[in-house]
Amino acid sequence: MDSTIEESSAKVRFNLWSALIVCAALLSVTLLISFTGDASTFWPLYIIPIILGAVLFNIVGALLAAAGCIAAIGMVAPTGTFTGSTGAQLALGLGAFALCGIFVGFRTARSIKHEHALAKASYRDEQTGLYKPEYFRQRLIEEIRRATRHDVEVGLLVVRVDGLATFRNTFGAYKTGLLMEHLADILRITVRDTDIVGRYGSESFGVLLPFASPAEAMLVSDRVRSAACEAEFEGDVLQPSTHCPVSVASVSFPAEASSLESVVALVADRLVDTAPDHEFLSRKSGLRLGEAHS
Repeated sequence: MDSTIEESSAKVRFNLWSALIVCAALLSVTLLISFTGDASTFWPLYIIPIILGAVLFNIVGALLAAAGCIAAIGMVAPTGTFTGSTGAQLALGLGAFALCGIFVGFRTARSIKHEHALAKASYRDEQTGLYKPEYFRQRLIEEIRRATRHDVEVGLLVVRVDGLATFRNTFGAYKTGLLMEHLADILRITVRDTDIVGRYGSESFGVLLPFASPAEAMLVSDRVRSAACEAEFEGDVLQPSTHCPVSVASVSFPAEASSLESVVALVADRLVDTAPDHEFLSRKSGLRLGEAHS
């Protein structure tokens, strides 16, 4: 959450500085015309704030800058400067500047949208839409730093899919992908709104639980385990639906672990201690680990 606040603050600062730059360009041209009294020579310089507005604030910035230019030149241009053909040239020129600004703003908006899409693809898992393991672990580091700085708690929940290799051998890679997508949806629905869900490994998911005590982390853990184990997943013609058990382990920082390394180590130990439920898998899905349909 701290990273989100910092990003918002940085965006506000950027917008303020950008607005100051556009206003400074507009004011500079206006003062030049005011001091020289030669509006007919220097008015084309108003294209500078219009283009700056387009680049920094897209189409809206271009239109606002153009409106500001029209208002400014109306205030400082000597009376009678723009009459007849000169006035028509000014109108056409400012109109062309505005259209140019709109075009630049449109291209800038498309470029920013494309960059955002690329950035999202870089930290989102294509299969599930969750954070990739690398990005999730970076968020884990940030949350632990925030918890240390503000003296609050944060929990880490890891959900390991047991028998995933057997499921893949039995039903194929496509159905395995659907299973992982279904589990990702279950996690999104089951955890709290403030929790952060991502991939923890190739066969596991992770959930960050801000402000979660050990008891609260355990409650979320039990809820996730129950929802995942009771869920039915698409199988094949011989077995239309099946179940896939999961192992869930949780750790609360700093109550149960006092550093990032100890958090990761403790949750790994607890996953090792949580043996796959072979009996559950056999009873629910009709499969035995290591076997597949003939």
